[in-house]
Amino acid sequence: MQLARRVIGIAGGALLAMALASALLGGWLALATHGLAADGARVDGIVVGQRESAQPDGRTLYTPRVAFVAVDGSRHQFTGQLSAGAPRFPTAAVVPVVYRRADPAGARIDLFVDNWLGATAFTFIAGVAGNNSQKPARY
Repeated sequence: MQLARRVIGIAGGALLAMALASALLGGWLALATHGLAADGARVDGIVVGQRESAQPDGRTLYTPRVAFVAVDGSRHQFTGQLSAGAPRFPTAAVVPVVYRRADPAGARIDLFVDNWLGATAFTFIAGVAGNNSQKPARY
């Protein structure tokens, strides 16, 4: 019985640590994304191709490469943040782009999954882990 209490106490502490780490990461991602949204310029970009990444298990992941013209007329190209097992966008598709005016090289595709999914997921994990770390043990 004493061993079970210690194990549950350790598991609760680990869940609480995971909740705190997830909350910090989720908060940092949310602040970074909010800063980009507040200071960002929005333009349309064109998918010019896919970066293909071979995986050890034999699969191939595709990440869109997007070209755009900034509001100052300069041309830029970037690789998206999310990869998938199939291309998310066909070549020549028009996608929304957001970038900091001072740093067009840090552009992103301006969709929820590209900007807010990480912050949302880590905040959700923090809530679930934090809630479960506080549950009393039942014997």
